[in-house]
Amino acid sequence: MKREHILSLLYDLTLTIGGEVRLDALLTKVLQRLLFHTAFPAGVMLMTGGEAGSEAPGSATPGQASSGRAILTASVGDHGLAASVGQPIDVPPSWLDGDSALIDDVGQAPWLRAGSRAYRHVLKLPGSPEGVILLLSPETPTSALPLTQVFRPVLRNLAKAIQLCRHSEQLTRRLISDRDQARSDLAAALQRSERERVFLRQLTDTFPDLVWLKDPEGVSLACTPPFERLYGAREADIVGRTDEDFVPKAMAQAFRANDLAALASEAPHVNEEWLTFASDGHRGLFETTKMPMRDTAGQVLGVLGIARDITQRRRDEEQLHLAASVFVHAREGIMITGADGTILQVNKAFTDITGYTRAEVVGRNPRMFRSGVQGPEFYAELWRSLNTRGHWDGEVWNRRKSGEVYPQLLTISAVRDERADTVHFVALFSDISKIKDHERQLEHIAHYDALTSLPNRVLLADRLRQAMAQCVRHGRLLAVAYLDLDGFKAINDQHGHAVGDRFLAGLAVRLRGVLRDGDTLARLGGDEFAAVLLDLGSVDDSATILNRLVGAAAEPVKVDALLLQCTASVGVTFFPQSDATDPDQLLRQADQAMYQAKLAGKNRYHVFDPDQDRYVRGHHESLERIRLALESREFVLHFQPKVNMRTGAVVGAEALIRWQHPERGLLSPGHFLPVIEDHPLGVELGNWVIAAAL
Repeated sequence: MKREHILSLLYDLTLTIGGEVRLDALLTKVLQRLLFHTAFPAGVMLMTGGEAGSEAPGSATPGQASSGRAILTASVGDHGLAASVGQPIDVPPSWLDGDSALIDDVGQAPWLRAGSRAYRHVLKLPGSPEGVILLLSPETPTSALPLTQVFRPVLRNLAKAIQLCRHSEQLTRRLISDRDQARSDLAAALQRSERERVFLRQLTDTFPDLVWLKDPEGVSLACTPPFERLYGAREADIVGRTDEDFVPKAMAQAFRANDLAALASEAPHVNEEWLTFASDGHRGLFETTKMPMRDTAGQVLGVLGIARDITQRRRDEEQLHLAASVFVHAREGIMITGADGTILQVNKAFTDITGYTRAEVVGRNPRMFRSGVQGPEFYAELWRSLNTRGHWDGEVWNRRKSGEVYPQLLTISAVRDERADTVHFVALFSDISKIKDHERQLEHIAHYDALTSLPNRVLLADRLRQAMAQCVRHGRLLAVAYLDLDGFKAINDQHGHAVGDRFLAGLAVRLRGVLRDGDTLARLGGDEFAAVLLDLGSVDDSATILNRLVGAAAEPVKVDALLLQCTASVGVTFFPQSDATDPDQLLRQADQAMYQAKLAGKNRYHVFDPDQDRYVRGHHESLERIRLALESREFVLHFQPKVNMRTGAVVGAEALIRWQHPERGLLSPGHFLPVIEDHPLGVELGNWVIAAAL
């Protein structure tokens, strides 16, 4: 290099250094210009610290200079060394430190043997605090100038340029990294947005409610499949059109009015409306909610509508309302308890019947109402029925708040869930006190005489049957007395039936007064009475009581200003008897005896005679059987001839009657003629004999 070339060299290098912003390009071009202006055929750039360029895989710290390690950052003029660019190499420490120098001993740099030439000389030019330029030559370089001093100003500028390039590349890499990160974030956001869009669409498509979106002018923007069924069209056919294209004008106007109300309101606008689906004709009641859709700036984008079918819910509400109305207005008391029996709810009728208010019973157990009339066995059976059949009904006696014990007609039902577990009990009851009173009145009417309040014929028969059983069980006697008043008809005829009734009532009190406790006096009707006398040791034990009855019946009875009097004829029979006897038969026997008392003069009693009765009954039965035999032609005549003993001639015949009994055979006259003696049947039989004989 000649002296006149120095200025052009420095100018060229200065332009090169100032025209590049990339470190690798800067180093390459600087090496190229140095080789161009010198006799060196090749050159390299070694970096000992910081980043050596975008292609370097790593960097060395300043401390690496003492270890003789550096990065081959750039290479020009030698393809062999260019292959090692970016690789760490071993360099003598003296090559990396100090000022510019010409080095002739290259044996310490074995990496140079990778070059395409056999380099023996190296010109070291410090390019920066962390780098050095090595110009390589196989020959001894020739130059009229001290190159180390010529390049010193340029090398100082190069060091600054290297720093600037590094900063520029760092900034570029940061910008590129930020750009790539922004692109990645945008792609992730787009992917997330797409997923959310697909999810939202799938969600709205599977949503059972009708969902749609309109712009502020009422033009449809989107809708879900249920809404498609309402209009009977696909979403693609609905979007861009208004309600008037699908529904009658009046309905479309109503829809639009609700849209405008929602746009004007800050809160959701809710209304109920009946809708008919065009797809299948289904008609239902829908609860429609509309609300304005706004952007982040608060500008209205449109109206979002959601309609839910509440037809079944409304039916359920009506059923609940009906049930609640029944619960409140029912005339029967209603009590709802938990599975453990704790009272949860009662109605007004409950309060009216029991006297307890709701606050006084809720949270307590129904045991508080027990009266003690029913025992533990009753309630045990009640719970068995509830647990096995799920319900119980019957009568129970409970206690009101006032302490009064009253009868209930009660029904308890178990309420079970889907697993058949009992969750509640519902008790429905009514106060049947009036019914019980009415039953007692009916029972009194059915078993007691309305005029005298004495037992009637029905109750007398029941008590007589029980008394007969006790007599058999205890070996005692009872007497049945049948009373018939003598002369009562005259009282009725003379003073009227009203006075007669009062006379009978007063007489009944007197007659009942002469009987013992346990004895029964009954009115059979009219002026006839009957008495059952219990626990008699013998027939004679009844005489005193019977005399008192006859005497009491004969005493005067005062009715207002009248003093009325009659007597009684009494017939008496006793039980047990030798023959089997029932209550009706005893009354008939007493009745027969009463007629005997009347025949005997009245105002007395007559005891029934069973033996005489048996005879009379047998005689009567025989007469009836003979009458039947006569009608059935069971009688026959046997003729016995009458012969003259002297002459032997038959002079006549005697007719002998016989009874051809179907069961007993041929009976002689002695078996039946005495029975009909002095009876009209005897005349009838005689007439039959004459007619049959002739």
